[in-house]
Amino acid sequence: MGVTAGQQTLTPGQLWAGTWVVQDPLGDRYLIEKILRLQGAVAGLARSSRPEDREKADGLRDVLTALLSMREEWRHANGTGN
Repeated sequence: MGVTAGQQTLTPGQLWAGTWVVQDPLGDRYLIEKILRLQGAVAGLARSSRPEDREKADGLRDVLTALLSMREEWRHANGTGN
């Protein structure tokens, strides 16, 4: 096995949670914590009247979707149906 130099393209979820989380036995709990915190942030920004906060909330919703997808990937990889 070898390693080569180069650019690694990361998804928004990987930027927030890391690339290792799908293989980690505790990755599910880590992702749940990230998702809960991000949901709170999105809810707070969505209540704001400032347009830039609404735009930021929209961007964070994309990250939230990516984290939920990563959690499903973790569940599939680890054989849990919960």
